[in-house]
Amino acid sequence: MQRAKSICGTPPPLLIAAVLALYPTAAMADKMQDAFFQSRRPVTADKQWQGNVADLDRVIKQKPDYMEAYIMRGIALHKQGHNQIAITDFTKALALDSGDKRQLSAKSYLGRGICYRALGLDQKAISDFGQSISLDPGLSLAYRERAVLYSKQGKRTLAEKDYEKALDLWM
Repeated sequence: MQRAKSICGTPPPLLIAAVLALYPTAAMADKMQDAFFQSRRPVTADKQWQGNVADLDRVIKQKPDYMEAYIMRGIALHKQGHNQIAITDFTKALALDSGDKRQLSAKSYLGRGICYRALGLDQKAISDFGQSISLDPGLSLAYRERAVLYSKQGKRTLAEKDYEKALDLWM
């Protein structure tokens, strides 16, 4: 990893994930996904994200059952504004869960919910945020995202409850 930094500067996070995908560790995959789900930077279509999608395409071709690669590619596609395609990747990741990857499934639901929200499909987004919360009640971003939609719908009590829970988890 240090050598990669010295040759080409700081590599983008998803590129690192793609390289490590052939030798994954649960801790590394968690760090990658957490970085995205906590950052929520604006959508961008720059070359970094395009390169990450290409890298992850290769990883998925080599390892088509690698759930984390679909999640990371879904994130990269969302960052480029390709939410409908990202939804397909998050859905594929969910299909690959045999029941023993609750946290990854929670993050898949969260990612898919974020894409639904970006497309204006608020009810589907709320449903996915609820699924995410049921699988991983410690995922503060799912509460916050759902609270935003509840606020938009005028459901003040539900929004306040979710905002409060998100804040409690974040602190």
